[in-house]
Amino acid sequence: MTRYAEAYRFYRYGRTMDFGPSLNRLVQPLNDTLDYTGIKTNHRKYVLLFFLREVAERKRSFWGWPTEEWIDSIERRRMDRQHIVAIAYLLFDFADLHRLKCDHVVYGCLARKVLGHDYMKIVSDRVFALLLEWGYLKHGMSARIMRTVFETLLFIRSPHLDQLTLEHLKKVIARKPPRIGSYSIVAFSRVLASMGTVPEALEIHRSVPDKKSSAALTLGVPPEWARLCRLWFDRSTYARSSRTQSFYFLLNVDRWLGHVDPTVLSPGDWTRDLAAELISVVCQWHGGDWGSIDPVHLRSRGKILAPSTRASRTFTLRIFFRDLQEWDLIPRRFDPMRHLNIPKSLAALIGRNPRVIADDLWGQSRLGWPQPRSRRSSPSWPGPSRELSTQQLSHRVVQGARDDLALR
Repeated sequence: MTRYAEAYRFYRYGRTMDFGPSLNRLVQPLNDTLDYTGIKTNHRKYVLLFFLREVAERKRSFWGWPTEEWIDSIERRRMDRQHIVAIAYLLFDFADLHRLKCDHVVYGCLARKVLGHDYMKIVSDRVFALLLEWGYLKHGMSARIMRTVFETLLFIRSPHLDQLTLEHLKKVIARKPPRIGSYSIVAFSRVLASMGTVPEALEIHRSVPDKKSSAALTLGVPPEWARLCRLWFDRSTYARSSRTQSFYFLLNVDRWLGHVDPTVLSPGDWTRDLAAELISVVCQWHGGDWGSIDPVHLRSRGKILAPSTRASRTFTLRIFFRDLQEWDLIPRRFDPMRHLNIPKSLAALIGRNPRVIADDLWGQSRLGWPQPRSRRSSPSWPGPSRELSTQQLSHRVVQGARDDLALR
């Protein structure tokens, strides 16, 4: 075997070399498969040489290789890898294409070699026409969908789209890691549904993890406080994004309270004095104060919050205690609408945040300052020449100055 492998290394053509009756039983099926896939002559010898060396090293014929050995052999040979995969797919029913590290290269090339280049061109054009009609770009998502098309056809070992079923698509999804490739298969199922191949398209069903139930998030928070915070989150009618931010802030408030007064374990134990102390703390709140162990507020950690953000935190506390009292979940020990109001000193900081504008930009934007005369008088200027009179220019300058004084 080794002698033939070394001799074959320098042999120009692979189809006419005589390997003898013993080795011809190995080489003949390989040659027939390569003839079917249409390999080039100068590539054939390297593929056959690779198989002869693999058989010599493993000391057994490739007819007895298990799946793991096939995967090892395919990933070992980088050059002419597609021909090796085609031989494994056609001769040995190799079906674990999704386990190959180079699977993003396999499906397109392998489908053209095994299922026919011309027929795959017809299938691609047919699917592409629908995707472009729906607004998909030819490069990007459409390319990933076509990769899914080839993968699914190779999975059923048929080039015909009308032989695909929803069960086949679900099995292809099940072979993939979570959150990878599902969107492409769902889009492909819509294509099949529009063609009438399947009765309906697939839907994406993913269980979104609830971060608010994380043990790390409620670490250091009494169970009763965490329960009422979650109850308020579920019952409140505000936008979900606002409720989520408020929920995290309320948990941080109780961590602060555990440091100040550990005996207060529930919102029902709050008093007017404790509410006033909390307002003074919120007015000096920094990003990341009393947060959980999760890496949140990375950008604003250690920086004092904007006045509008601190005011919204105060508003959150007022609404939280008001709702719990109206729902008869806690006793009315103080009036949150009065004792959790935004301080005047904080409200005075909320306003416009002007920035410095360069003089040349201010003059052009506010006064409509004309372009330089040299550019206007140039013959290449496309528009008509329009000069401002002295009276019009003076009027614009005075009006701009008045507007500026009014803003100040």
